[in-house]
Amino acid sequence: MISSTPKFAAPILSAYRELLESWGLVNAFRTSLFRGNFITESQIIPCGVLERSFYEILSNDLSRALSLISLREAFPEATTQVKYAIETNQQGPLFAMLRHPLDKCSEAILLLSSNEREVSRKLLYLHGDLANLFILYDCATRRPDRKDCSSWLLKKTHILPIGAYERLTHCSDLKQLTSFLQNTEFGRYLGDMLDSGPTEEFLERLKLNALRNKSRFALAGYPFRSATIMAALNLLLIEIANIMLCLTAVEGKISVENVSKFIVVP
Repeated sequence: MISSTPKFAAPILSAYRELLESWGLVNAFRTSLFRGNFITESQIIPCGVLERSFYEILSNDLSRALSLISLREAFPEATTQVKYAIETNQQGPLFAMLRHPLDKCSEAILLLSSNEREVSRKLLYLHGDLANLFILYDCATRRPDRKDCSSWLLKKTHILPIGAYERLTHCSDLKQLTSFLQNTEFGRYLGDMLDSGPTEEFLERLKLNALRNKSRFALAGYPFRSATIMAALNLLLIEIANIMLCLTAVEGKISVENVSKFIVVP
């Protein structure tokens, strides 16, 4: 698909593929190093930058997986960040794996025509917002040093400026953090947090809902743009995550009722 697009669009689509792969990688490490949940596991989706076999190695041999990933140009900080996460017992450092592909996407945006840049930027930088939410909620739970929490935040964001996220690191608990976020664009997703189970599972669903809504908006545009392809990829990944959830229920690992709460219709 990337090879068949105009030359100016190839860099941003290639970087976006790395960004999506980074999410799969982050989710795989979160599952391996911390108490995972079935929602996070359903979003460990290979996107072609890493071989599928890598994820099998990661689940069985962390040292070998880190050795292999250190050879990949797409993930220059992965080994350092994973070791940092282990040392601090915090998930926040893992999300730094999204920085490199986000930087590449930011550079590639400049190659697009002026009428394409803004919609692409919104779709791309949403990933920074979503990663910051995971970091903030994890920090509110695990209570690291506030300076460490601020250092893990991603600076390329769309919904809120980085300064707003840095101020949110002062929140004393999950309730206060959620209260502040209610007055932002994220408020539309936060109404049923208390009824939706564990926080991480809720955030996974929030992430997919936000990606779906932004992607639908991008697909509504005309003519065909780079953002159209990125939006279509988002919706495809959501569908794959749904299938993974359904397979988990079929295998009897979780109940159908539990799965149905977290299905996000593309």
